[in-house]
Amino acid sequence: MLIQLCGMGVRLTFLVAAWLCFYACLAPLRAQDASNRDILLLLQEGVARLNQKDYPAALNFFNEVLKLSPHNSIALVNRGIVKAKLGNYEGAVLDYSAALNIDSTDFRTYYNRGRAYMELKQYALAIADFTAALRLDSGYANAYTNRANARLQLNDSLGAYQDYIKAAQLGSLKVREFLKAKGIDWEHAP
Repeated sequence: MLIQLCGMGVRLTFLVAAWLCFYACLAPLRAQDASNRDILLLLQEGVARLNQKDYPAALNFFNEVLKLSPHNSIALVNRGIVKAKLGNYEGAVLDYSAALNIDSTDFRTYYNRGRAYMELKQYALAIADFTAALRLDSGYANAYTNRANARLQLNDSLGAYQDYIKAAQLGSLKVREFLKAKGIDWEHAP
C-alpha cells in the first residue's frame, strides 16, 4: 500500500510539475497576446487620429507602437504618412525605407515614398518607386499619374504621355479630363 501511495505521489508530483511547466510556458504567450493587443489598439488609435488630422497625436501613438515593436512595418508606414502630412518628407522617406526593409511587397509603401521623393524634388528616385509600385500592382492608376508627373519634371515627355494614357485607360477621371483638355484622345491611343 505504501508503495502505491508513493507511486501516486510521484504521478501527482509529475502532474503538478507538468501543469506548472504548462502554465509557465503560457505566461509569456499571454503577455505576448496582451502586448499584441496593446499594439493593435495603439495602431487603431493612431490611424483614427491620422484620419481626424490630429497628426501630433497620431505620431505619438505610432511612436508608442514602435517602442513595443521596433520592426512593425504598419506603424512605420503610418508614421511616414504622418511625417509627410507634417511636411517632414525626409523623415517620411526614412520610415518608408525602414518599412520596405521589413516588407518589400506593399506597393502602397513604394507609392508613398515616391510621393515624398516628389516633394523633395528627387524625381529619379520617385520614378523608381512608382515603377516598383507598378511591378507589384500594374493596375494602380495613381502610380502611373505620379510617375508621369515626375517624368515631365525630367523632360521625358514621351514617357509621361504613355503613363498618362495608361492612367486614363485604368479609369483616372482627372487624367481623362486633363488629356481631353489637351486635345488628346486617350481612348484611341496606342
